[in-house]
Parts: sequence; C-alpha cells; structure tokens
Amino acid sequence: MRDDFHTPLTVARFVLDTCSVINLNSLDTGFLELQQHYQRKRVMLAKTDVVDTERAPPGRSSEFHKFISEIDLLELHGVAVFGHSRIGHSVFGNRDDETLLQEIAALVSAGRRSNRNKVNDLRDAMHISTAIRYKWDGFITGDKRLLRLDRTIQTKFGLRVVNVSTALQLIEEHLRRQNPRKPPSY
Repeated sequence: MRDDFHTPLTVARFVLDTCSVINLNSLDTGFLELQQHYQRKRVMLAKTDVVDTERAPPGRSSEFHKFISEIDLLELHGVAVFGHSRIGHSVFGNRDDETLLQEIAALVSAGRRSNRNKVNDLRDAMHISTAIRYKWDGFITGDKRLLRLDRTIQTKFGLRVVNVSTALQLIEEHLRRQNPRKPPSY
C-alpha cells in the first residue's frame, strides 16, 4: 500500500476491472467483504472511464449499461484513446501518458499469438495505466493473464495487480499495521 495516501479511515485505493465492478454486487463473499470495507470507508474503490465502453453480454446491452451507470463508484477519467474513450469522461494526455499506455499495452499483449483480443488488451492497458496515472494502490481483476503481471507492474510502476482475495489480505495487513494490538497490561 502507498504510505503517502491515507486518511483516518481509508487504508487503500483500488481500481476495479469491469468484471470486478459487476461482481461487486454479487453474492461472492470476497466481493461482499470488499464492499463492506468500501461502505465503512476503509477502502476507496473506483472504476475507470473504460468500464462504460466495455461490451455488454450478447442480448443484454441495455441491462448491462443501466447496471454499470447505476453503480455508486468514483469514475477515474483516463487518457483519451480515439475509438475507445467517451468525450467528457476522459482527459487529454501528454507524451508521458502515451509512453505509459504503450508500455502497459506491450506488457498486457505480450505472448499473444493473434490480434483477436487486441481491443480487450488495449482496454485492460487503459484501466491499468489510469490507475498508475492517479497513483492508486492496486487494480482488482480476475483475469489470470493480468494477475501474472503483478510483480512486473508493481516493480516498475508501484501498482499491485491483484484478485479480490489478495486485495482483502492487503487491506487486513494494512489495518493491522495501522492499529496494532497492544499487549494486555497487568
């Protein structure tokens, strides 16, 4: 966790991948626990502007977009990418932003044999580079391919790429450090 960000209540800030945003309202115990930390203001959760541009499940477009728009999460405005960003929900970037997005995109798409997932890889890179741009602590995803990048992205950019279970462990660890138990006095 970044020690330069803290309030009396909040111990971490995580950006959610699109699948994690959807799962936040599921009955999964990990996501329920994450939501409780969020409601108690122990953790800050956000989505990026990319979430609203993701494809809906076939035949469920209006339901999906209504659901996404009703979720009460802060939206981080990422750097605008032509054909992938929404006007009014993204920002103009500079050369550093462009370099960052290219580096993350190269990591995300490394090892791919085809361009079949090119759009998805770019949007994953947009999520991650937005979290890095705003110096958030982590990116929560269930995508195993992205989770394998955790060490590389953490070392190079200071951002953790974790699943919900690891995020909860990090939150609990930080809470214990913040409020260590005192030995009983006799």
